[in-house]
Amino acid sequence: MSATDGTHAATAGTSAEVVTRWSATGRSFDAAGVRSFVAERGAGDAVRCLHGVPASAFLYRKVLTELAARGDGAVRAPRPRRGLPAHALEAGLPPADAPAGALWGARDPALKPGVHGEIARRAAGLERLETVPGKHFLQEDQAPAIADRVARLAGRAGE
Repeated sequence: MSATDGTHAATAGTSAEVVTRWSATGRSFDAAGVRSFVAERGAGDAVRCLHGVPASAFLYRKVLTELAARGDGAVRAPRPRRGLPAHALEAGLPPADAPAGALWGARDPALKPGVHGEIARRAAGLERLETVPGKHFLQEDQAPAIADRVARLAGRAGE
């Protein structure tokens, strides 16, 4: 049984109720004059998940729940907006020597892994692009598979 099985309760209710509950999972911050939000769950070493545009930390709620249930620190750092100065990026990103990976939905009909995923991989300076069976919003239906990849990347597989 996956930790994401219980996340429906976190997304049930009116829009206002869902947003209120979600806002309580993290904190707002300012970086170089840009207001943003970080959702936090778990304890231990942080795992930072960066999303693309136009998404938000809310998309990662199931992944955060899964990572926290496995004992991994889970910090959802939002994707910096385009044009954000480099010093602002440093505030939310792991050190350059931290493990990094790019994960893509293998069946993404909008942003193909062989095209857009490869662009992201090269831009990040990574040797390979990992995929999971999901489509475009892979965080919604592939949270356990994503958590497996994160654990393996962080050297904590099987813990």
